[in-house]
Amino acid sequence: MFVSEGDTVTKGQLLIQLDDHDLELAVAGAQAELDSAEARLLQVRNGNATPAELAGAQAVVRNAQAQVDKTHTGNVTPADIDEASAAVVAAQSSLEETRNTLSAAKTQAEQHLAQTTQTLVQAQADYSQAYWNNQFVEDTGNDPFQTEAQLPNGEVVDNDLSEPSELLYETQLQQAEAALRSAEQAIAQAQVSYDNAQQAETTGIQQAEQQVAQAQAQLTRLQQGGTEADIRAAQANLDQSEASLAQLTEPATATELDIQRAAVAQAEVALEQAKTNHARTKLLAPFNGIVTEIAITSGDIITTGMPVIELINRDPLQVDFRLNESDVAQIEMGQPVTITVDALPGWERVGTLTHIAPAADIVNDVVTFDVQASFSDVDEQIKVGMTASLTIITDQKDDVLLIPNTAILPSGAQQVVWVVDTDGQMRERPIEIGLTDGINTEIVRGLQPGDHIVSVPFNDPVDDVQLLNFDQ
Repeated sequence: MFVSEGDTVTKGQLLIQLDDHDLELAVAGAQAELDSAEARLLQVRNGNATPAELAGAQAVVRNAQAQVDKTHTGNVTPADIDEASAAVVAAQSSLEETRNTLSAAKTQAEQHLAQTTQTLVQAQADYSQAYWNNQFVEDTGNDPFQTEAQLPNGEVVDNDLSEPSELLYETQLQQAEAALRSAEQAIAQAQVSYDNAQQAETTGIQQAEQQVAQAQAQLTRLQQGGTEADIRAAQANLDQSEASLAQLTEPATATELDIQRAAVAQAEVALEQAKTNHARTKLLAPFNGIVTEIAITSGDIITTGMPVIELINRDPLQVDFRLNESDVAQIEMGQPVTITVDALPGWERVGTLTHIAPAADIVNDVVTFDVQASFSDVDEQIKVGMTASLTIITDQKDDVLLIPNTAILPSGAQQVVWVVDTDGQMRERPIEIGLTDGINTEIVRGLQPGDHIVSVPFNDPVDDVQLLNFDQ
C-alpha cells in the first residue's frame, strides 16, 4: 500500500502493488520460450547440421577427392591400406554411436509428445466441465454441484449463487480455455519436435551407413589396386560425398520455416501476455483526486471484481438533485445555478447545469428527472455528501405585485383571494396570476398596491399587497 485514506494523488501515481513473484517468473519463462523458438528458427534457416556434422562431411569430401587423385596415379602404399582400415573401424563406431544418440533423442521426443497429449486430453476435460458448469450457472443461477438447499423449516429451495460466486465459475471457464489453448500449442510443438527427431534419426543413420560403406569401398579399392573402374568408383564416391555435404548445408523448406516462424509468433504473444499480466499488478490513479476509502490491507487476497480503493475527483464538484416535470421544462444545459450548503451559513458558489436526464423516473406515480449541477471549488470545508440548496432563475420581472401562495384559492375554473374592504368586510375577488417561485406569486390582474388580503384564509392574518421585484 502506497497511500492512505485522505491522501491527495495525481494521475498515474502508484496506489497499490500486488505480489508479482509468480508473474515475474511467468515473464522469465515466456522470454526463455521465445529465445528457444528463435534459436530453432535460426537453426532451420541455416540448416539442421551441427558444426561437427559439417566438419565430418567436409572431411569425407576431402578424403574422397584424395582417393580420386590416388586412383588416377595408382599411388597406393601399405600406409594407405592401414589408413583405410582404420577409417572403416571409425565409420562403424560412428554408425553405432549415431544409432544410439539419435534413437535416444527420438524416444525422448516421443515421450514428450505422449505427455503433452495427456495434458491436452485433461485440458479438454477440464474445459468441458468448466463450460457446462458456467452454462448451468448462467441458465439457472444455481450451484451446479448442489442445486438445492434445505431451509431450517425443512423447505427445499434452489441453491442460488451470489454474484461473486457466479463470477468464479466464469473465471474458471476463462482459465480452462486458456489452459486448453496452451495445451494445443504445446502438442503442436511436441509433434514438430518428434517429427524432426524421427527425420534426424533416419537421415543420420543413413549418412553414417553411407560413411561405413564408403570407407569399406575405399579399403576394397585400395586392396584391389587402381583400375578404370576404380577411377569411376572413386569419382562417384566423391560426387556422393559432395552431395551429402550439400544436403547438410541447403536451406530448409518453406513449410519448415513457416512452422518455426509460427512458433516464434506464438512465443512472442505469450511473452506480451505475460508482461501485460505483470503490469496489471500495479494499480495506478486514473485521475487526480483524493483517497476516500481503502477496502484492503497488506497481505489480503484480491479476487476479480473486488473493490480495493475509492477515489473522488473534486474538480469539478457535483450536486445531484431532482425536479418535477413542470420545473425541468424551464431549465437548460449550461444554465447558471446558485449553490449554498446548509451546514455552512454564508457560503455560496455559482455553478452550471451539466446534466438533465433525457427520461423521467416514475415512483408511486410521481414523475421526476435527475439533474446535475457542477462547480469548481477547492474549499476544504466542502465535504462530499453534504446537503446543498440550489437556486435556478428561469425568468425575472421587476416591479410586480406579489402575494403569498397561501392567499390564493381555487374557485371553479379560476383563482381568487379574499380581500378586506374599507368597511372591514371580506369579499372574494378573482385574480390572474403570473410567475411563482413556489412561495410567492405575481398578480397580473385583480389586485392593486395597498389592497388588504387574507394571506392564510380563515386564520385572520391580513397583508398589504406590495410592489416588489421578483425572480422565479
